[in-house]
Amino acid sequence: MAKKFLTMARANRILKIDENKLDRYLLYYHDELLREPSVDRPDIPALSETEQDMLKKYERVYEMFEVGRTDAMIRTFLMEQYGIKDRQARYIVEEARILYGITGKADKEGKKQASINFYRTIANLALSKEQYEVAAKLYEKADRLEGLFSEERVGLNPEDFLKPTKFVFVNNMNVLNQKNIEFDE
Repeated sequence: MAKKFLTMARANRILKIDENKLDRYLLYYHDELLREPSVDRPDIPALSETEQDMLKKYERVYEMFEVGRTDAMIRTFLMEQYGIKDRQARYIVEEARILYGITGKADKEGKKQASINFYRTIANLALSKEQYEVAAKLYEKADRLEGLFSEERVGLNPEDFLKPTKFVFVNNMNVLNQKNIEFDE
Protein backbone atom coordinates (compact mmCIF):
# COMPACT_ATOMS: atom_id res chain seq x y z
CA MET A 1 0.00 0.00 0.00
CA ALA A 2 2.77 2.41 0.91
CA LYS A 3 4.57 1.61 -2.31
CA LYS A 4 1.63 2.96 -4.35
CA PHE A 5 1.83 6.24 -2.51
CA LEU A 6 5.57 6.38 -3.07
CA THR A 7 5.24 5.80 -6.80
CA MET A 8 2.45 8.37 -7.13
CA ALA A 9 4.45 10.92 -5.17
CA ARG A 10 7.54 10.08 -7.19
CA ALA A 11 5.64 10.45 -10.46
CA ASN A 12 4.26 13.80 -9.36
CA ARG A 13 7.70 14.95 -8.24
CA ILE A 14 9.43 13.87 -11.45
CA LEU A 15 6.76 15.38 -13.69
CA LYS A 16 6.29 18.41 -11.43
CA ILE A 17 2.55 17.81 -11.51
CA ASP A 18 0.35 19.74 -9.15
CA GLU A 19 -1.54 17.12 -7.15
CA ASN A 20 -4.55 19.38 -6.77
CA LYS A 21 -4.84 19.67 -10.54
CA LEU A 22 -5.65 15.96 -10.97
CA ASP A 23 -7.79 15.85 -7.82
CA ARG A 24 -10.48 17.89 -9.57
CA TYR A 25 -10.75 15.27 -12.31
CA LEU A 26 -10.79 12.43 -9.81
CA LEU A 27 -13.66 14.16 -8.02
CA TYR A 28 -15.48 14.32 -11.35
CA TYR A 29 -15.06 10.57 -11.83
CA HIS A 30 -16.32 9.95 -8.29
CA ASP A 31 -19.49 11.93 -9.11
CA GLU A 32 -18.58 14.73 -6.74
CA LEU A 33 -18.24 17.25 -9.59
CA LEU A 34 -20.30 17.75 -12.73
CA ARG A 35 -18.97 18.32 -16.22
CA GLU A 36 -21.32 21.25 -16.76
CA PRO A 37 -23.51 23.24 -14.35
CA SER A 38 -26.89 21.60 -13.87
CA VAL A 39 -30.25 23.01 -12.84
CA ASP A 40 -31.21 19.63 -11.38
CA ARG A 41 -28.18 19.49 -9.09
CA PRO A 42 -27.20 23.04 -8.12
CA ASP A 43 -25.49 21.84 -4.92
CA ILE A 44 -22.73 20.04 -6.85
CA PRO A 45 -20.06 22.29 -8.44
CA ALA A 46 -19.00 21.87 -12.07
CA LEU A 47 -15.71 21.82 -13.93
CA SER A 48 -14.62 25.07 -15.51
CA GLU A 49 -14.35 25.35 -19.31
CA THR A 50 -10.58 24.93 -19.29
CA GLU A 51 -10.93 21.87 -17.04
CA GLN A 52 -13.53 20.45 -19.44
CA ASP A 53 -11.14 20.94 -22.34
CA MET A 54 -8.34 19.20 -20.45
CA LEU A 55 -10.72 16.37 -19.51
CA LYS A 56 -11.50 15.90 -23.21
CA LYS A 57 -7.78 15.69 -23.93
CA TYR A 58 -7.24 13.16 -21.15
CA GLU A 59 -10.16 11.07 -22.39
CA ARG A 60 -8.82 11.20 -25.94
CA VAL A 61 -5.38 10.04 -24.74
CA TYR A 62 -7.02 7.18 -22.83
CA GLU A 63 -9.01 6.14 -25.91
CA MET A 64 -5.86 6.10 -27.99
CA PHE A 65 -4.04 3.99 -25.39
CA GLU A 66 -6.92 1.52 -25.44
CA VAL A 67 -6.62 0.94 -29.19
CA GLY A 68 -2.88 0.40 -28.90
CA ARG A 69 -1.33 3.70 -29.96
CA THR A 70 2.19 4.36 -28.73
CA ASP A 71 3.25 7.39 -26.68
CA ALA A 72 4.91 8.97 -29.71
CA MET A 73 1.78 8.58 -31.83
CA ILE A 74 -0.40 10.08 -29.12
CA ARG A 75 1.93 13.03 -28.59
CA THR A 76 2.03 13.69 -32.33
CA PHE A 77 -1.76 13.58 -32.47
CA LEU A 78 -2.06 16.02 -29.56
CA MET A 79 0.44 18.42 -31.11
CA GLU A 80 -1.39 18.41 -34.45
CA GLN A 81 -4.93 18.43 -33.07
CA TYR A 82 -4.52 21.08 -30.37
CA GLY A 83 -1.51 23.04 -31.66
CA ILE A 84 0.64 22.45 -28.59
CA LYS A 85 4.35 21.81 -28.13
CA ASP A 86 5.93 18.42 -27.47
CA ARG A 87 6.62 19.18 -23.82
CA GLN A 88 3.00 20.03 -23.08
CA ALA A 89 1.86 16.92 -24.97
CA ARG A 90 4.20 14.82 -22.79
CA TYR A 91 2.64 16.30 -19.66
CA ILE A 92 -0.87 15.57 -20.91
CA VAL A 93 0.05 11.96 -21.70
CA GLU A 94 1.71 11.42 -18.32
CA GLU A 95 -1.16 13.05 -16.44
CA ALA A 96 -3.62 10.81 -18.31
CA ARG A 97 -1.50 7.79 -17.35
CA ILE A 98 -1.77 8.78 -13.70
CA LEU A 99 -5.45 9.74 -13.89
CA TYR A 100 -6.60 6.53 -15.58
CA GLY A 101 -3.98 4.20 -14.12
CA ILE A 102 -2.55 3.28 -17.51
CA THR A 103 0.33 0.83 -17.14
CA GLY A 104 2.64 -0.94 -19.53
CA LYS A 105 0.33 -3.94 -19.52
CA ALA A 106 -2.57 -1.86 -20.76
CA ASP A 107 -0.29 -0.56 -23.48
CA LYS A 108 0.67 -4.12 -24.43
CA GLU A 109 -2.96 -5.27 -24.50
CA GLY A 110 -3.86 -2.26 -26.63
CA LYS A 111 -1.12 -3.04 -29.12
CA LYS A 112 -2.28 -6.64 -29.27
CA GLN A 113 -5.85 -5.53 -29.96
CA ALA A 114 -4.62 -3.10 -32.63
CA SER A 115 -2.72 -5.93 -34.33
CA ILE A 116 -5.81 -8.13 -34.26
CA ASN A 117 -7.89 -5.36 -35.83
CA PHE A 118 -5.18 -4.75 -38.45
CA TYR A 119 -5.09 -8.42 -39.47
CA ARG A 120 -8.87 -8.55 -39.71
CA THR A 121 -9.01 -5.36 -41.81
CA ILE A 122 -6.38 -6.65 -44.24
CA ALA A 123 -8.21 -10.00 -44.37
CA ASN A 124 -11.43 -8.22 -45.32
CA LEU A 125 -9.59 -6.36 -48.09
CA ALA A 126 -8.19 -9.66 -49.35
CA LEU A 127 -11.70 -11.14 -49.33
CA SER A 128 -13.02 -8.24 -51.37
CA LYS A 129 -10.32 -8.94 -53.98
CA GLU A 130 -11.15 -12.68 -53.88
CA GLN A 131 -7.80 -13.70 -52.37
CA TYR A 132 -9.26 -16.33 -50.10
CA GLU A 133 -6.03 -18.06 -49.06
CA VAL A 134 -4.44 -14.81 -47.92
CA ALA A 135 -7.62 -13.85 -46.03
CA ALA A 136 -7.74 -17.25 -44.30
CA LYS A 137 -4.10 -16.93 -43.16
CA LEU A 138 -4.70 -13.42 -41.84
CA TYR A 139 -7.82 -14.46 -39.97
CA GLU A 140 -5.86 -17.35 -38.48
CA LYS A 141 -3.14 -14.93 -37.31
CA ALA A 142 -5.76 -12.69 -35.70
CA ASP A 143 -7.40 -15.67 -34.01
CA ARG A 144 -4.05 -16.87 -32.67
CA LEU A 145 -3.36 -13.43 -31.20
CA GLU A 146 -6.77 -13.51 -29.55
CA GLY A 147 -5.97 -16.91 -28.08
CA LEU A 148 -8.73 -18.87 -29.80
CA PHE A 149 -6.43 -21.81 -30.55
CA SER A 150 -4.98 -22.11 -27.06
CA GLU A 151 -6.20 -25.12 -25.15
CA GLU A 152 -8.23 -24.52 -22.05
CA ARG A 153 -6.99 -26.65 -19.21
CA VAL A 154 -9.76 -28.12 -17.17
CA GLY A 155 -9.40 -30.69 -14.47
CA LEU A 156 -6.52 -31.98 -12.42
CA ASN A 157 -2.86 -31.64 -13.27
CA PRO A 158 -1.01 -34.95 -12.70
CA GLU A 159 2.20 -33.10 -11.82
CA ASP A 160 0.52 -31.71 -8.71
CA PHE A 161 0.37 -35.22 -7.26
CA LEU A 162 4.12 -35.77 -7.71
CA LYS A 163 5.01 -33.09 -5.17
CA PRO A 164 5.80 -34.53 -1.73
CA THR A 165 3.61 -33.48 1.16
CA LYS A 166 4.38 -33.21 4.87
CA PHE A 167 2.55 -35.10 7.57
CA VAL A 168 3.13 -34.17 11.17
CA PHE A 169 2.15 -36.69 13.83
CA VAL A 170 1.56 -35.41 17.36
CA ASN A 171 0.94 -37.47 20.50
CA ASN A 172 -0.52 -34.54 22.44
CA MET A 173 -4.35 -34.72 22.46
CA ASN A 174 -4.66 -31.01 23.43
CA VAL A 175 -3.22 -30.02 20.06
CA LEU A 176 -5.72 -32.25 18.28
CA ASN A 177 -8.63 -30.83 20.28
CA GLN A 178 -7.48 -27.26 19.57
CA LYS A 179 -7.32 -27.96 15.80
CA ASN A 180 -10.80 -29.47 15.86
CA ILE A 181 -12.15 -26.37 17.60
CA GLU A 182 -10.56 -24.12 14.96
CA PHE A 183 -12.14 -26.15 12.15
CA ASP A 184 -15.58 -26.07 13.78
CA GLU A 185 -15.62 -22.29 13.98
